Amino acid sequence: MKDNEGLYIVPIGKAYDYKKNRRAIKAVKILKEFVLRHSKSEYVVLSMKTNEEIWSRSIQKPPRKIKVKIVKKDGIAYIYLPDEKIEEKKIEEKPAKEEKATEKVNKKEEEIESKEEKISEKPKKAKEDKKKTEKKKEEK
Repeated sequence: MKDNEGLYIVPIGKAYDYKKNRRAIKAVKILKEFVLRHSKSEYVVLSMKTNEEIWSRSIQKPPRKIKVKIVKKDGIAYIYLPDEKIEEKKIEEKPAKEEKATEKVNKKEEEIESKEEKISEKPKKAKEDKKKTEKKKEEK
């Protein structure tokens, strides 16, 4: 194993000291506290399979202990089951959506500009109309 990995058997039997309908929730909290204490990291991330293992026997009967593999990366401790494969999520960029979004933004900007032009034309026309009516009144 690497320096930033470790196998631990975590006792989560203390969860049985709590109400039946809160035990699995408390077991997850106990597991996270244990990992924080032993990995000396700032954050803890629990894998889905580890969570499913704790919840496998419902909320009332979580396991008394669980064997986990802790991997520490960039100040974050990741919790996996020992036989679980670690897959890093790759972020794929989707340019098609970005192009559509920029097109929508451009269309909205054009609409706003056209509305602003119309709004700016209205006061000019109103002023011109007032001047014409004043001239007509003066002539009479």
